[in-house]
Amino acid sequence: MAHPAWPMRNEGVKLLGLTRHEEKRPLLAHLLTDRTPAPRLQRLLGGDFVQVGFIRRNVLSAFALHGIWDEITRAGVLAALSDPYYEVRAAACRLLRTYSGGSLEEDAELREALLRLTADRRLEVRWEALAAFGRIAPPEEVLAVGRANSFAPQAPVREAVLAAYEALLDRFGGDSGAWRDEMKQDLRRMPITSLAFHPDFPLKGRYAMLLRRLNGEDKG
Repeated sequence: MAHPAWPMRNEGVKLLGLTRHEEKRPLLAHLLTDRTPAPRLQRLLGGDFVQVGFIRRNVLSAFALHGIWDEITRAGVLAALSDPYYEVRAAACRLLRTYSGGSLEEDAELREALLRLTADRRLEVRWEALAAFGRIAPPEEVLAVGRANSFAPQAPVREAVLAAYEALLDRFGGDSGAWRDEMKQDLRRMPITSLAFHPDFPLKGRYAMLLRRLNGEDKG
């Protein structure tokens, strides 16, 4: 992990994830949060830090394989949510989707960081953040963010809104709160046109499934 060549360090990160070396998580967290500037030539070519973006992204993949949520993971994810490399931000959002409930729902700092990314300039980050937001935010916040993105011209963004709504139903499916009626109204206004050429039309399929669940026709 101290090899001067970043590709070798990157392979080491992957192995620490695949072999479940959980005792190395503090080292992985250091690689993720290390902001030592890259050499000048590397920065001129578009680099940022000594621990390049691929390494930082793969640390998050290793954390996902470890499946542990604690202060080490939290600190790393918080740093990654504001990382200058968009793939790292997207990977941090994907990691959050593997966790839910408990301390995450009560973590206002984490929620605010994720909320900012729902308006990220990179679409990959935006739709990952939207889907993850539904895992940790309260219904009223998820619906508000959903409304802000329901008319996005990009179908994957609207599909991410549906993923966030699905997560709400998974978390609060037995709740008869007013948010369920609000979600129905929002869904009826959402355009479900898509350029996807999958035979199953994933956007429309997910949309129909959500309405069935809200109407109690499918307990999912």
